[in-house]
Amino acid sequence: MCQVEKKEHDTCFFFTFNQGYNTAKPTQDICSAYGESAIAERTTRGWYAKFKNENLSLKHAPHSGCPVEFDEERLDQLCVT
Repeated sequence: MCQVEKKEHDTCFFFTFNQGYNTAKPTQDICSAYGESAIAERTTRGWYAKFKNENLSLKHAPHSGCPVEFDEERLDQLCVT
């Protein structure tokens, strides 16, 4: 089965949001095409909430969690001290 990056899902959400569909439609379509575990409806709801707040950017906002960059020198300093 073909795999699609999540950023392509975001484009689908934007399109279906502008078409007036509820969150179930794109979730069902994506899962039908790429497998049941391809996307959760809560993800679709999150994007729809973002669009409803007039944030029409498809870029992901920064969030907490593991940093994207890793400073190995800093880790060495922390381990030595």
